[in-house]
Amino acid sequence: MKFLKLPLFAMALFAMSCQQAGLTVNIDISNLETLATDTTSDPSPQAMLLMRDSAQWDTVAITTLIGGQGVLHVEMDQPRGFYLFIEDLGNPFAGFGQAGNLTLTGDAALAKFEGRLTGTPELTAMAAMDSAEGSYREISQSISPLYRAAQAAQDQATMDSVLGIYNDAYAVWMDYVKDFAMNQGALGAYVANRHLYMEDYPTLDSILAQVPEANLEAKAVVALAERITTLKRIAVGQPLVDLNQKDTSGIDYALSDVAINQYLLVDFWASWCAPCRAQNPALVAVYNDYHEKGFDILGVSFDQSAPNWIKAIREDQLNWFHMSDLKGWGNSASELYAVRSIPQNLMIGNDGNIAAKNLDPEALRAWLAERL
Repeated sequence: MKFLKLPLFAMALFAMSCQQAGLTVNIDISNLETLATDTTSDPSPQAMLLMRDSAQWDTVAITTLIGGQGVLHVEMDQPRGFYLFIEDLGNPFAGFGQAGNLTLTGDAALAKFEGRLTGTPELTAMAAMDSAEGSYREISQSISPLYRAAQAAQDQATMDSVLGIYNDAYAVWMDYVKDFAMNQGALGAYVANRHLYMEDYPTLDSILAQVPEANLEAKAVVALAERITTLKRIAVGQPLVDLNQKDTSGIDYALSDVAINQYLLVDFWASWCAPCRAQNPALVAVYNDYHEKGFDILGVSFDQSAPNWIKAIREDQLNWFHMSDLKGWGNSASELYAVRSIPQNLMIGNDGNIAAKNLDPEALRAWLAERL
């Protein structure tokens, strides 16, 4: 009965408005009931607020939407990232905050639902960042077919040209993210954790420094502080942090077991990682040119499937040391070395100290040429 929708929704809004603390999400979506996929089920979907706790997602608030309307509320002592998920509506809506009245409106009958969470300064800032990311993603998606076609045709010149366009777009996006994170308090820490995968600790230290003292216990801020501590522990000049996993035969193996002649590159990769596989031929070429001069590689795989891992080693002719705990992104190296994206690498000298970090094959060749 549609004439009951407004009074019910208004009463819920009034009740929530009496609460001074926490986040309140007011939902009003037209034609939501038309998306129900099962005609025998209740056409009133559920709305849920999800927050991440370590490796799992927790539902912190849930309600049934009547005629597309409902209210969610959650109390928080610190600002946190969250997702609003609505059954039958597709992708969840990302948000961040601690207190405020948020609104999600829209028409579910549209071919592309364009609803957006609004209502707080954090959400306004996130909307601007989403727009900037959209520009980067648009460029990335538009050139991806060009790169694949050039790769199939073994047209290296075109591949290099397209990759240059991508790298320029990515650099612009990363500069935007860093500038954004420097001025957003706890939200800046949240954004740094989500997007600045390759950034080293000086920039992250600056982002952490602008977080208000009242928010230093926020989960995103604590996570950023822990990441900075790890990055300082593995900074250039620091002694290597040992790693114990298994080789391709399932035998226990440690990083410290590798006899380092001159330099050892610890390469974080995976069989499923397209950028890793794309750079492997160039990495093999560097290895072949400098191995006899004292250069070795230890591959640390973020795979979960041993057969896929071993198959990729053979296909790409990676004739060096290998180890993995086959836990995917749960690989122990992720925490020990703050690895948030791959490929990444560390160069270890024969003195046992870290000599360089994150050298792509071209930079690696130049670095070795100066030393070997």
